[in-house]
Amino acid sequence: MSCTEVSKTSKTLVEKLNTQQIGQMRQYLQHHLCGESVQSDTSGNKNKQAIFILCTGRSGSTLLRVIMAGHPQLFAPPELYLLSFNTLAERKAAFSGRNNFLGEGVIRAIMEIKNCDGEQAQQIMEELEEQNLSTKEFFSLMQEWLPGQIIADKTPPYVFNPEVLQRAEEEFENPLYIHLQRHPLATIRSMKEARLDLLVAMEENQFSVEQKGELMWLISHQNILEFLKNIPSSRQHQLKYEDLVQQPETTVHQLCEFIGIDFHPDMLQPYKEKKQRMTDGVHAVSRMMGDPKFHTYKGINAKVAERWKEEYKVDFLSPETWKVAESLGYDRPSENSLSNSLPLTVEQEYMWWRAHPEGLYNNTWRIWRIEGPLNLKVLQEAIKEIARRHTPLHTTLEKVDGSVVQVVRPEMEPAFEIVDCPNIPENEESQVIRNYLEECSLRQFDLVNGPMLRVNILRLSETSHILMPCINHATTDASSWGLFIHELNALYSAFASGQPSPLPPLAMTFTDYAQWYQQWLQAGTLDKCLNYWRKTLAGAELLELPTDRPLPANPTFRQGSEPLKISPDLKSSLENISKKAGVVLYVTLLSAYGVVLGSVANQEDFAIDSIFVNRLRKEAQSLIGPFGNILPLRLDLKGDPTFAELLDRIQQTVRNGYAHNSLPFLQLVDIWKAQGKQFKYPTSVGFNVINATNSEQLELPEMEVSFIGMKKKAVVRNLHLRMLAKDGGYSADFRYITDILDGTTVARIARKYHFLLESVVKEPQKPLSQLRVMLDRVE
Repeated sequence: MSCTEVSKTSKTLVEKLNTQQIGQMRQYLQHHLCGESVQSDTSGNKNKQAIFILCTGRSGSTLLRVIMAGHPQLFAPPELYLLSFNTLAERKAAFSGRNNFLGEGVIRAIMEIKNCDGEQAQQIMEELEEQNLSTKEFFSLMQEWLPGQIIADKTPPYVFNPEVLQRAEEEFENPLYIHLQRHPLATIRSMKEARLDLLVAMEENQFSVEQKGELMWLISHQNILEFLKNIPSSRQHQLKYEDLVQQPETTVHQLCEFIGIDFHPDMLQPYKEKKQRMTDGVHAVSRMMGDPKFHTYKGINAKVAERWKEEYKVDFLSPETWKVAESLGYDRPSENSLSNSLPLTVEQEYMWWRAHPEGLYNNTWRIWRIEGPLNLKVLQEAIKEIARRHTPLHTTLEKVDGSVVQVVRPEMEPAFEIVDCPNIPENEESQVIRNYLEECSLRQFDLVNGPMLRVNILRLSETSHILMPCINHATTDASSWGLFIHELNALYSAFASGQPSPLPPLAMTFTDYAQWYQQWLQAGTLDKCLNYWRKTLAGAELLELPTDRPLPANPTFRQGSEPLKISPDLKSSLENISKKAGVVLYVTLLSAYGVVLGSVANQEDFAIDSIFVNRLRKEAQSLIGPFGNILPLRLDLKGDPTFAELLDRIQQTVRNGYAHNSLPFLQLVDIWKAQGKQFKYPTSVGFNVINATNSEQLELPEMEVSFIGMKKKAVVRNLHLRMLAKDGGYSADFRYITDILDGTTVARIARKYHFLLESVVKEPQKPLSQLRVMLDRVE
């Protein structure tokens, strides 16, 4: 039975745009996002003066609108979408079905003017639509309803059609124009975050997300500049978003002076008076028009203006775009200012070291079987959005001037591989699936060139799929999968129903965290850690675990696994003796493991690796990324203490180790080497306990999703005990390298460990010498 690869995509670079592409997009925007055959209505008198905010989407127009709505002489509703159509009937027809929400700006305006609810406002609008009012007449009617106030129309798509812009000039008495500007790279980043590229439904893969954003920015400002050439300077005002957030008071004073009104202090409180500023929806469940995440912000934030620099480290803009940007006063960034090389975090450093030169398999994955009407395009868009939000998913590692650094590549997208495998005989299906998944899991990542996220999709039929996202540990740790699943659930559901991302902006990026982390280390933390570990590891030995045979010249590092169940009753008993001893359960489990290993290796003072997740900032809790670290915990069993006494000793070791948990891995290697010890690879023994089980399940609308477990084929330690809280107890797993250890040997160690746990809950005061004698009898 053969399978066919039908789609394989991986985008790592953004190509510069050419003249033909600009022309194609110009035609599309004019005929798809604006009224296609609008004509100026020159009959009768012109409407009263109005203000038009001219900009492309994601330029900060929602913030500007809400600021203006704080002035009693201004009426600044959400997007009206009036000038794009000749009549209200045309507008209604265009905004039917899934585009219905685009018409809600007018409904919200009527609600505020008439002080009525959404249902009443909708009824008023329907009556006017039945009268087939022209949009000019309706605008005039709104002006009659608002004596003493000037309407400010903020509808970004107007700028894509020069004929729509001309309507404003021909249908209104001395209209005022605010040309709102924002750095092109900042606008593109914001468009990408809000998925405005989905409005441009051109041929798939014809343009990247960044290219769509750049084209919308370029064409809108070209149209605006051309239009304003014929407008008197007294009726046009240039306003930069950067000035608005960095110097709000000065900028708003200048805006008021241009309009001819006095400054009002409420304008600088955009999050006040939600109803008056129309920052709520038409209905209780509606989202606000414009920026739907406006309420997730707490105030005017000056840092937002420069946030694009954290993501875009490569200048991919075309010469044509820079020509317009420079005419607006934006300087082309120098190569140094866009430097995208950052030091590695501890986990990235370790994974780079671990991958070279042995080339081990350091991948992590999740696998689901999905039964139902899976929309592959929506799935891909949702996963792309996750990759865009989290910098490690588009960050590579490479050597620069002898040092390994992380390089952020915002243009890099996940690699998608879709394989058709229909009509598999039932007796062969499970093996075909298993073979495919194992092959995917063993493909190594190119940490230098990317991509850093692979998404493998096995299509068994139109309604049956296997989904396997796969990531390298240099990109993420196991604790990040819960975040990945949570965001995939939210994004797929939203995109499938035509809604934008419901996820709030991240409080910080992993790049922010990495930079803060380096500064934190250099501010004295690193010296403290180095001093502590030099002192703590002085005279310690690495555990020399006896093996059944030496590591061969060409090892496979193939993983064996010996499971062990810790019952809820045994776990409860272990918790009781831990509580009596004043230690955490982790210490009890680690101490017992140390006693067994010491007995097997005939050592009393040795170090083993403890693996843990180290998210040092509250903001990092919502980030996908590599936050793991390794602590070499020194287990001192000398002096024949009782098990209870050993618990207190190990508790101090763990507590002090965690207080100095930020030692870069390579500096740990240097400490061992300075003591004349050869640091062998793979490291001998590891241990970790996962108590916070991930409750996040993949849940896709109208589909049945089941998890598929698959263990790794390779392991990096001679022996590693991993304990996962499950069903009230623990599911323990002794993972080992089959090149050097037999399953019977590891099974014996597992039995010794279980026996010791059962023994110490009954007699925690028994000295280690007696426990070792008991362990020697366990076969």
